Amino acid sequence: MEIQNRLTSELRDLFPDDFIWGSSVSAHQVEGRNVNQWTVWEQERASEFAKSAEERWSSLPIWRAIKNDAAKHESYISGEAVNHRKLYKQDFMINKQLGLNTLRFSIEWSRIEPEEGAFNIEAIKYYRTYIEELLKLGQTPIVTLWHWTFPIWFAEKGGFTKRANLEYWQRFVEKLTDELDWKNITYVLTVNEPNTYMGMSYAIGEFPPGEKKYLRSLYVYYNLALA
Repeated sequence: MEIQNRLTSELRDLFPDDFIWGSSVSAHQVEGRNVNQWTVWEQERASEFAKSAEERWSSLPIWRAIKNDAAKHESYISGEAVNHRKLYKQDFMINKQLGLNTLRFSIEWSRIEPEEGAFNIEAIKYYRTYIEELLKLGQTPIVTLWHWTFPIWFAEKGGFTKRANLEYWQRFVEKLTDELDWKNITYVLTVNEPNTYMGMSYAIGEFPPGEKKYLRSLYVYYNLALA
């Protein structure tokens, strides 16, 4: 361990002092118990995914190790995830203990605005505290405003397939601009990997809503660029 730490220190000396060493999470993947369009997709498709697991994944080198879990319905439901929503302070400390100085995270739109036009003040306070706790540990927050999930009501309106729906996105961003303390936030990512989302959701059909309509995927891509 001593040798490893010395090597790590020597390697870091090659980089400028303000170099970003970080990790990354997204709300739906780690927080647990979010309710959004991805939640609906999981519940609707879990049984189908479980039944087709061998057909889809048996070519993986680790197939024998995951075979039993891959055939279970619950393996495709996010549920509590890693419970980051409650354990985030511990996770921040682990991030620091690993020698990292930055965390990129996303804000879950469905928690901020669960119903159209109705903003959840407690959810906004949660993210305020979340950012404050990161800063207390000397960690640089990188805020992602959207990482592929959104409220069910927005999905029912067509999500990012419709240009007119960008007004709802703008309202959400303006709410965050008004409510969060931005003076200590240097980096903001508006939209995470728009190319992956538009391709997997609307061209290949592996992400919700599971469409395979290439032309529509291009519309979505353009709307995300505007967003």
